[in-house]
Amino acid sequence: MNRFLLPLLAMAFASPVAAQSSLPSSEGGWAGGHLGIQLGMPISSSLTFDSAPGIESELDGMSGGVQIGFRRQTNAFVYGGEAAFLVSEPVIEQMGAPDVDVRVTTTRLGAQAGYDLGRFLPYGTLGVARMTFQDTVGFGDTSSFGTFAGLGVEYQLGESTSVGLQAVRENFENFNEGADINVTQTNVSVQFNIRY
Repeated sequence: MNRFLLPLLAMAFASPVAAQSSLPSSEGGWAGGHLGIQLGMPISSSLTFDSAPGIESELDGMSGGVQIGFRRQTNAFVYGGEAAFLVSEPVIEQMGAPDVDVRVTTTRLGAQAGYDLGRFLPYGTLGVARMTFQDTVGFGDTSSFGTFAGLGVEYQLGESTSVGLQAVRENFENFNEGADINVTQTNVSVQFNIRY
């Protein structure tokens, strides 16, 4: 009896696997939504004043935040969009002047395009952003719309998780509330995403 039972069991388990593997896939490995957290810091920054063009300061401090996005995939081409919200409490450093503690929030909304390299996804990103200085001595509450562009790479840890490294260049001008400040900085962040 075992001579007949064992082959039947093997066929029963093998058939669903074969059927699944033969089904065509309409989406690639990077398509779908993702939600995650990030931790970053500026590797270069410049804060200038229109009223004092010869004075330049720096923003120094780490930032943390969340991101949510959605991607589609056509063959190896991956494209989509992402929104991110970041909070930081950096220090404005200026030669010959006392440091100033500030609280900054940044909201980004951008497009992404990349190339599927299996577990790796190198991509570029481009979009608009809004930076706000909150309750800051000398600034009060002041904000500005700006632009950003950057490069990143993401690596799949498993079926639904990934980690990434991203570098973004931001530029903000014409802050409101009478604050004639301009901010240009390059941020590097480490990201963790859950894909769904």
